[in-house]
Amino acid sequence: ARTFLHLNRQGDSWKIRDYTSPQQPAEEIAQAGEKSTKLVIDLAQLEIVHEIDYPYSRTPFGVTIKDSRYWFDEIAKANAKYLGRGV
Repeated sequence: ARTFLHLNRQGDSWKIRDYTSPQQPAEEIAQAGEKSTKLVIDLAQLEIVHEIDYPYSRTPFGVTIKDSRYWFDEIAKANAKYLGRGV
């Protein structure tokens, strides 16, 4: 409820990440898969209020999950737009 999170899907696999710092790697909060070491949840059970698609991040030249500065800034923009505040 307090912030957008980064959801990366690849087929049946996915991870939810929290980019709390532009200088640090994201914290992995939850993921799918039998070998998961983080919380495993059913995405269908989440009450997603807003979802923003970034189709260009799926291309070979897209933005990777390791680009903390980019995703931190994008999440701050989404927070400001949809939640009425920045991070």
